[in-house]
Amino acid sequence: MIDNGYLYSKDNKRIFVNTCLGCSGKCTYCYLSKIGYGNRGIISEIKKAEDLIKQIEQLGISKDTLITLGCFSECWDDNNKPETIKLIKNFLQKGNQIQLSTKKQITIEETKQFESLIQYLGQMIVFVSSATISKWRTIEKQTETPSKRFKTFEISKKLNIPTVLYMKPILKGITIQDIEIYKNVIQKYDVRDVVVGSIFG
Repeated sequence: MIDNGYLYSKDNKRIFVNTCLGCSGKCTYCYLSKIGYGNRGIISEIKKAEDLIKQIEQLGISKDTLITLGCFSECWDDNNKPETIKLIKNFLQKGNQIQLSTKKQITIEETKQFESLIQYLGQMIVFVSSATISKWRTIEKQTETPSKRFKTFEISKKLNIPTVLYMKPILKGITIQDIEIYKNVIQKYDVRDVVVGSIFG
């Protein structure tokens, strides 16, 4: 077991990896401040992928360990994206399954660099996070616009990399009101999978 913020795991089945601690999104429902991190900006130094990989290897994980990128951070922010990319390439080559959740757009061009490294369908899965569409400007203040981040769904068809609509948290009187808008997004991009988070606020 390890829990230093940058790395968190209870066993060798799954490990959460963060290249930094904190997020610049300023979401009103952010839980980071409750656990000692910030939601007003990136508050901690960027950890080099090489250093994180060394620490992870010392834990004795195998290729069966699920790698989850981002939990206490936005893994696709411009400042830590290069380290996130290094982590993805490393663990794809080792055969690990990788999940990442983001409120940023991941473009087709960015994703092409992983295409030749993917060994099986579903080895890399991208969760596109959204708790609201109509109230985005007040609820998820400094995140990427929903219309832009939803373009990430295009990589499913172009590169056969699964993408998931990740609705978390479900905000009382807000998220459900957008259900018809979400339906339109699902139809527009032919979204196959939707995951509803366990936090209901």
